[in-house]
Amino acid sequence: MRARVAVVAQVRAILVTAPETLRARYRTATSPALMAALEKTRPSGVPSDPLTSTATVLKRLAIRYRHLHQELALIDAELDAILTLHAPMLRDLAGVGTDVASQLLVTVGDNTERVTTEAKFAALVGVAPIPASSGKTNRHRLNRARDRLANKAIHRVVLVRMRYDSQTRTYLARRRQEGKALRKSCAASNATSPRTSTANLSTRRPPQMVETSEEHAQPNG
Repeated sequence: MRARVAVVAQVRAILVTAPETLRARYRTATSPALMAALEKTRPSGVPSDPLTSTATVLKRLAIRYRHLHQELALIDAELDAILTLHAPMLRDLAGVGTDVASQLLVTVGDNTERVTTEAKFAALVGVAPIPASSGKTNRHRLNRARDRLANKAIHRVVLVRMRYDSQTRTYLARRRQEGKALRKSCAASNATSPRTSTANLSTRRPPQMVETSEEHAQPNG
């Protein structure tokens, strides 16, 4: 995935200094459309010509992008088969895709003795609240000193839910009405997400979106 992102960045960088005819042709194209268009090009002319050499390099990068895209699709299919076998209900959770589910399984598999309760799982993935009070302020913050890849996976789940999940959007709206900032509300959502993730990692009961209680939301406010 990083290699595919790097190819897109390299193509964009080349287009910045490419001849104006190339820049004008692809200036407004999205990345997938840009790669598809570049792969269909047929550079012709003297290899020493800047326009020809630039177009040739861009076409080669577009072909590399397609190969990486196809490889990622194959990997996702293989990961989906593994997830279906070992954690069939994990993918049913809102916001949990192939990458997130795979990372959570890796984290749990490497720390099976530490994932026995929701609180321990939250501490492992870096979303457990810890005291951060000072003076007259009584508050908590999230403990980030844990598995950073798992923390990133949980954060991605929250971002997806903030946009597409109705219960998460309702919860954030309520937190804002209470005067909580978006950052604090997002942190509270991060702290809540492991509750449903742990259930689907460790049991076979149907997944449920658990509404955040004031007891769990308040420490992050």
